[in-house]
Amino acid sequence: MKKITFLFVFAVLANLAFGQIAFRATSTSTATTTSISIPMPAGVVQNDVMIAIIAKQGNTSDATGPAGWNLIDGANLNGGTARNGSVLYKIAGAAEAGPYSFSLGAGTTNVAGTIIAFSGVDVSGPTPFDVAPGTIQVSANGTTSVSATAISTASANAAVIMCGMAASSNPSWNNAAWSTTSPGSLAEIADIVQGNGTDGASAGAAWALKAAAGSTGAGAATLSASERNGGILIALKPISGPPPVPNLWSANGTGDILKYTVDGITGNILAGPTSVVTPLTSTAAIGKNAITANDLNGCIYYTNRDDNNTLNGVVTIYAVRPDGTGNGSIGTIDMNGPGDNTDFSFVRLGFDALGRGWIIAGGQSTSIYIASFLGKGTGVAGQLTPADINTFGNVPLTIAAPGSPTEFQNGDLAISGNGNLYALANVTGGQTYVYSLNSLSAPTTLTRKWTVQTSGGTFSGSVNGLAWTLSGSLLFSTGAGLYFIDQATANTSSGTVQATLVPGSASSTLTDLASDKFPQQSTLPLKLTDFTVTRSGNNALLNWSTAFETNTDHFEIERSYDGINFNAVGSKQAAGNSATDVYYQFVDPISLSSGNIYYQLKTLDLDGKPSYSKIVVLRLNGSIVKNFTVYPNPFTDNLKLEISSDKETEITIRISNALGQPVISRSVILQKGSNVVVLSSELQNLKPGMHLMEIISEDGKMTQKIIKR
Repeated sequence: MKKITFLFVFAVLANLAFGQIAFRATSTSTATTTSISIPMPAGVVQNDVMIAIIAKQGNTSDATGPAGWNLIDGANLNGGTARNGSVLYKIAGAAEAGPYSFSLGAGTTNVAGTIIAFSGVDVSGPTPFDVAPGTIQVSANGTTSVSATAISTASANAAVIMCGMAASSNPSWNNAAWSTTSPGSLAEIADIVQGNGTDGASAGAAWALKAAAGSTGAGAATLSASERNGGILIALKPISGPPPVPNLWSANGTGDILKYTVDGITGNILAGPTSVVTPLTSTAAIGKNAITANDLNGCIYYTNRDDNNTLNGVVTIYAVRPDGTGNGSIGTIDMNGPGDNTDFSFVRLGFDALGRGWIIAGGQSTSIYIASFLGKGTGVAGQLTPADINTFGNVPLTIAAPGSPTEFQNGDLAISGNGNLYALANVTGGQTYVYSLNSLSAPTTLTRKWTVQTSGGTFSGSVNGLAWTLSGSLLFSTGAGLYFIDQATANTSSGTVQATLVPGSASSTLTDLASDKFPQQSTLPLKLTDFTVTRSGNNALLNWSTAFETNTDHFEIERSYDGINFNAVGSKQAAGNSATDVYYQFVDPISLSSGNIYYQLKTLDLDGKPSYSKIVVLRLNGSIVKNFTVYPNPFTDNLKLEISSDKETEITIRISNALGQPVISRSVILQKGSNVVVLSSELQNLKPGMHLMEIISEDGKMTQKIIKR
């Protein structure tokens, strides 16, 4: 993250448009009435495909769902008897929310229902199916065997799903006995039973990816007892193109290390989770290295958890390749030195862009220590030597007032592209803070920079992992799901920043987080608070101010006469490190009598890394169109643009996506004076996330970032 950062961000999103189909989650429910309410599976996001499987006693009518649910097939599970099995599907919308109530018809007595959800499905066609679904194959007399008619897939890597329904008694499904000829064994993902032993209903499902197109052969499943039943095979169509590129990894202490693909602007989960490996120990922290000269695989690293308080401050580092191979210990680090056997209540891990891992460890009310190590991969080459490790003399970090070590009960750390470490910290149920470290070269002090809020109020709870998005904002995990810290909401004067819950992100697997993205640009937690240019006689007067400078060296003032090609015209020494506002001024002689002069600031860190400000313009002829205001921002359905003009004139309102591609353009005639322009219908197809609005007039161009929820 840059030492001085700005109010605009251009995210780089790559390889997020394609994906392999992945199982998302299952939800289940039972009932003894004429309707059943089934929750939305956890983690469902827009364009996921949900399939509902409902088995019932009491009548033979097919189940009907709320708006958006479509019947795939329904069948009487044994002719003449009052039993039915129904399968329906729905493509999740942008603001999906359950539960879903399905109508079952008069006389219904026992019902079992489940919804299974999948990501990575091609929903661009009239249906999400790779081939027309089969029909429910009903058993002749009621047996323990369930069959489904074969279908023939058209695409490689289609998802083959077998749905089973049974009604009579209430047996469960044998989770090892779901299969087809191709792809073979199916993994059970649903098994729900309702009944009293003689009257009941059961619903189940299993699935697998089918590597090559062609016939599945008949589907088969087994019940624990004989029952009237039916089965059907369905194939979902994968999105064409390469599989998604993982950009987020997680661990939850005792489970597998998992990988995800998330949207760098909104934080929405696009693919995953998929298991990488089972750790060799309970995990305390996880980090992901970028591919470097020392680590050609870009390995995943994790540390052990001190469950029994017997490690005496010694942390063991493990490494595993992204494909799950080479899992093993690569060495240990004595965080607090050989003379101190104090155990730690927390250990946090993150990587920097240069390939070094960073560990912060300590107790809830004791000293906090820091160490770093060189990420060298797995195996013999990965073993850490004393030269690879720096414990900085085992000297505890200072927590600058009003901060306290007690605030680090929960949290994680993340390191930006140019070497700034940020730590998220809170006490369960208390305030949540973002801290920054004064230096990675000689770390001594953690300083509280921001108080995290949500909806303008205190954010409380228990925070876990922290990771960058591609756009320079942050994701952090909680028991309620992922939260998105939007850099656009950083408020220097109040020292607050807003966090919003990522829709559909609730997951018990998202605890500690890791990312190998190291964004250079962000407004967290350092910010250029003001940058203006005005005319003063024959000079251009540039004024700017900063807040929370860290390791800044100097500013270079750059000038342009076309707004494209800039040249340095002067420099200004920076404060270097400051936790308060610092004000700067530069005077540039004017050589033009008319036209526009453009300026930008180039900020250089002590290590020579640059960052750039927004562009400001000095209009020597005066401006016609004045500054504009957009509200509400963030918005949901419509935007109001308040803008004034000195005369009647035409402007163009252009909105570009995060990749800089124009997606909306509208011409408007402004009247002299104050004008209000309402944007509504144009925004309906605008995807949620951050966008750039430009007002283009004969004066030039004005910009503002907007966010659609």
